[in-house]
Amino acid sequence: MNLSKKELAELYERFRERSAYIAHATVDSIIRETDDDKEKRINHLLKPDNYNQFFNYYFGKDTPIPMADSDCAWYHTAIYKDLYDNNYITLFNLIFRGGAKSTHANLGYILGLKQSQKAKFFLVVGANELRATMLLQDLQLQFECNARINDDFGNQKVYGSWADGIFETTDRCTFMALGIDQPFRGLRANGHRLEYVSIDDVEDKKRAQNQRLVREIVEKITGDIQGAFSKRSERTIINNNYFVEKGIIEGLLDKKGFNIKKIDTKHNQVLTHKYAKLYLINLTTQYFDYINNKNIKIWQPSWPERYTHDDCLRKIEQYAYNKEILSGEYYNTPINAGKKIRPEMIKMVKPLPLNEYDIIVENWDLAYSDSACYKAKATIAIKNGQITVIDIFCRQTDILTAMEYHYRKASEILLHNSALISYYDASVAQEAIYEHQWLMAAKKFGSYHIPLPQKSNVDKYIKIDTTLIGVLTSGVLAFADTLDNNPDWHEAKAQLLNFEKGGKYPVDFPDALADAIIKAQEFTIVGNNSDQLITPVIGKRKRGLY
Repeated sequence: MNLSKKELAELYERFRERSAYIAHATVDSIIRETDDDKEKRINHLLKPDNYNQFFNYYFGKDTPIPMADSDCAWYHTAIYKDLYDNNYITLFNLIFRGGAKSTHANLGYILGLKQSQKAKFFLVVGANELRATMLLQDLQLQFECNARINDDFGNQKVYGSWADGIFETTDRCTFMALGIDQPFRGLRANGHRLEYVSIDDVEDKKRAQNQRLVREIVEKITGDIQGAFSKRSERTIINNNYFVEKGIIEGLLDKKGFNIKKIDTKHNQVLTHKYAKLYLINLTTQYFDYINNKNIKIWQPSWPERYTHDDCLRKIEQYAYNKEILSGEYYNTPINAGKKIRPEMIKMVKPLPLNEYDIIVENWDLAYSDSACYKAKATIAIKNGQITVIDIFCRQTDILTAMEYHYRKASEILLHNSALISYYDASVAQEAIYEHQWLMAAKKFGSYHIPLPQKSNVDKYIKIDTTLIGVLTSGVLAFADTLDNNPDWHEAKAQLLNFEKGGKYPVDFPDALADAIIKAQEFTIVGNNSDQLITPVIGKRKRGLY
């Protein structure tokens, strides 16, 4: 073992404290019953359909030393049944943080399979040797000190120790721990080869940046570990969140036939391939952007036995300014924050009076392709070669709300500057639908500043990249400090900071902004000998509404 003296000393102290507590707490909880009643109870608990009761009795909320404070979720039992019924399976346990994936995979499932004689050689793999050793220590604590286990299944006296990385129980079952960075060749003990492996939280963002290391670890798991299985049992469970792209989890999924890029990770999924199964479970049944306290009838906590609607909403609020963590850790949807556009690139400035701008261009992305997308708008104002974003719209709402906002803001601008031109993104078919809606909304809201349709044939990620990065880096593009008072600015800013080609974070606002800048170029000319912006096409004058 390569642990430091300090790490070992802390682990020994942890073992002493917890062993005394577990032994004392559980010995007084043994129920008095006849041998027949006891046998019936044990047989009942060992049935896979009764896993919730099994876990609660030995480890969960029905014990004096609970490892969980509520009943199991539906997926805890479903996963155990898959492990119980399938001798040859790789099971991806991609469950949100706080979903108790590790507790069950490294404790409950192991005891259940051991006592059902489904496996005899168990391996727990951690992100490093220390983490793996702690997992093994927790197992030994239960086998040695949990009076309920010993009373029902006989003395589980342990030979060997977690401190050595391996121990054996009286029924000749072997338990081993290894860090992902340790050697795995030759996994054999007492004439038995590996029959169950739990790979626990080995994903790491820093590792994911080294693709060669990622490939080595994926090959280590699929080759060295899974190649060491016995003939009768090849049970692998991989416990993690999917919080980083191109990492170990993505590589392992690919090896088992799952293309995570084509899976809707924003919603719970249970998918099956031959010899492999994926449980992708998020904090709530709908992605965090879809839910609020007014639509609780359309979404549920994925573990309602433990989390209420209020618990989930509070968690979302706590991470309101850190959606990268919220999305990755609680919704299995990685967000690459600041990969292209960094916070320091978003320069805030005091805007000029509206009548001083040479031209004002507005562009809408109405999100007609997906109701879950954002309806977004960027309004840019140009003066002497400097572009300022003076107004934005970025929210999930109905089209009438977006159009009402357009006409109200257009009226405000036109009172001070007639050099306003507006567009909306639309194909020919979409134009036929939205033109009528724009006209009807114009009549309703008493303004006839109707946006013109425009169609872009360029890949939107390339368009955003090539248009925005340059003007942000050079300082040509800035944002009005008055946007801090706009309730949509937080989401619009988050979309800018999370922009990444192929990423899963919405890009509706960056797309609208890029198109606004492109359209503005059609009405502006940069002089050869100066940076002055000349606008010969549209002259400005003060007047009222159109």
